Amino acid sequence: TAGRHVFCLNVDKGGFYIKSITFKLAPVISMPGTLEVEDFYLCSNGIDLIPGNGGTVLSNNAKNEWLEYTVNIAQTSNKYAYEATVSSAVDGSSFKMTLIDDNGNEKSLSTVTVPTAGLDNYQVKTGKIRNAISEGKQKLRITIVNGNCNIDNVKFTCTDVDGIDDVT
Repeated sequence: TAGRHVFCLNVDKGGFYIKSITFKLAPVISMPGTLEVEDFYLCSNGIDLIPGNGGTVLSNNAKNEWLEYTVNIAQTSNKYAYEATVSSAVDGSSFKMTLIDDNGNEKSLSTVTVPTAGLDNYQVKTGKIRNAISEGKQKLRITIVNGNCNIDNVKFTCTDVDGIDDVT
């Protein structure tokens, strides 16, 4: 929010130098569109972002860690799909995606099981969103169900056929 704020940096161990700290606004992600994992605005403790897959990825995560994003859903639809770019070296890694409205009501979108092929071997995992999505600004939360997966991004597409496709 606008105005004066107090920023506290708690140092629990010395031996380093901080030259500067840069703050940036977290973007509003458009849906349909691509959510880059590093564009969160709120997260639980323990979140690790590292270089990977040509950019920044979420890594070294544990069960119940989470990240929240502001999303603006362009159109109400019963048919959305996702493409998650992910990797894991451990069997059983997974995360879930939920939408949270202004009243705190959660709507489950999908649970993504991450294929095991190595931490640096990214794959695109596809699936369908199981519930209809309403348009407007909402929070999207990614929660780690079973840890040790890398998440690069999640692309959301609307799969409803819209308008006239063909006229003879």
